[in-house]
Formats: sequence, C-alpha cells, structure tokens
Amino acid sequence: MPDWLTGKRKPRVIFNTVGSRYLAAMKMPILMGRDLSERDTAASPKVAVINETMGHQYFGDSLPLGHTFSLGDDAGWQNIEVVGVVKDAKYFDLEEPQTAAAFFPFAQHTEYYLHNFVVRYTGDESIILPAVRKAIAGVDPNLPVSDVRPLAALVDDFAVHRRLVAELSAFFGILAVLLASIGSYGLMSYGIARRTNEFGIRMALGAGRREVIWVVMRESLGLAVLGAAIGLALTLELSRLVEGLLFGVRPQNPLVLAAAVAVMIGIAVVAGYLPARRATGIDPSIALRCE
Repeated sequence: MPDWLTGKRKPRVIFNTVGSRYLAAMKMPILMGRDLSERDTAASPKVAVINETMGHQYFGDSLPLGHTFSLGDDAGWQNIEVVGVVKDAKYFDLEEPQTAAAFFPFAQHTEYYLHNFVVRYTGDESIILPAVRKAIAGVDPNLPVSDVRPLAALVDDFAVHRRLVAELSAFFGILAVLLASIGSYGLMSYGIARRTNEFGIRMALGAGRREVIWVVMRESLGLAVLGAAIGLALTLELSRLVEGLLFGVRPQNPLVLAAAVAVMIGIAVVAGYLPARRATGIDPSIALRCE
C-alpha cells in the first residue's frame, strides 16, 4: 500500500466527482483502462480514474490498474479501485504545476456533486447556449443556470494580461531592433567616412574595390559576432527573470535565439556593406584628398 494511504505523508491530490462523459467532453484521453460509465452506480464497486502524475507518484513503475486506495475513514471512500488512467491536464489555471488528480463517478458520491455542467459543442455559441438552457429546463424548470461561459473565454480572461505583456514586449522588441539597425548603420557609415582617405590609398596602390569592401565587412562581422556572443550570454543568464511571464514557450528556445543572432548579424552586414560600397565608389584621386 502506498505511503500516502497510510498517513505517512500527505501530498496534494485534486479530487473531482464527474459524470460518465465528463472526460470525453473535456477531451482528456484515456491512456489505459476505461472511462467512467453509467454502470458505475451507487450499488457497484467504488472506482476512480486517475491521471498520469498520480499513477507515477503513488504506484511507481507498476501499472495502477486494479490497485485500490481509501480516503479517510468514511465508508463511502474505502477500497476504491483504479479502473483507468487519463492524460495529465491543467485543472485550475494555465500556470499551475502538474498535480496528481483523481476522478470519481458522481453517482457513487452524490454528496459532493456541485451541479457544474460541461457541454461540448460545435457551431455558433449564440445558438448553442439557448439550446443548453432549454434542455436543462426540460429536466427541471426551477433549476437555476448561471455563469454560462465557453472554455475559450475562461482561457482568454486568464491570459489577457499576459497577452498584453507579450504584445508590448513584441512592440518594444521591434522598436529595439529598429533602433539597433539605425545605430549600427549610422556608426558604420561615420567610421567608413572617416577612412575614405585610407580607401583611396589602398585603391591607388592597386587594391580592388571588392578587396576594400571585404576589409570593412570583415571588421563589421567581427564586431557583430562579438556583440551577438555578449548578448546571447546575457540572455541565457537573465532569461529566468522572464520565465514567469511565459506560457508554453521556453525562454531559452534555440530556434528563437538562433533567429535573433541571425537578424543582428544580418543587420551588421547591411550596415557595413552599404557605406563601404558608397565609399569605394569614389574616384581614388578624390578619396586621397578627403580629410
């Protein structure tokens, strides 16, 4: 018997009494065993479906199917058999750590049934909701129906602040890239303009235009690689500060980091090539007279 059933430790487990089609309606796939069904009545043996985390935490490497457990001293919660394992999911909010969970048929535990209904539908929400209210009224006209909301709306409400932060971050990120591009181009253009006389001497001594451009590009690429390396190191070090603002995205995503480095190097290439091409297009005799 697992330690948590003997009182040696008390881990957090989410318990939920549900209808026979709840897991199917929530698109929570059964990984092994069976789903709860209409045959799980008050007169039948007590059963439960647990999630993957609960199976790993409390039954180890052995298959949880067929194992029994008890909760407290209530006779209605003794010798509950695990008949299925369901895929892990989020139960309260999107940021919660993965928690063990067990689902029990409400017909066996009616004292804990809170009358929350889940309906899966396709089509227009404005058409479905009146139909749901009408179906419930057909069972009991006096049964109040309130706070009817699509799951997508609940998720949107939870994510609205994070979406706003993401949009602002994207805006300021684009602005930062734009300012970096302007700054890189201006700095390289100024530096190359100061070296026009040097380029004139190189070309007067026989250096080709491509050779002079390559000298500038090599220096630009060196500075870009050095800057990208420093920025990447700082990003990896400080990424944990923004990890709490992210959902479903790793702060150290290799693809994103590689794209950012490629963009910055590309900006440096353009910022070095355009001024260098313009400077080397000047006649060497004129370039020699530049101060």
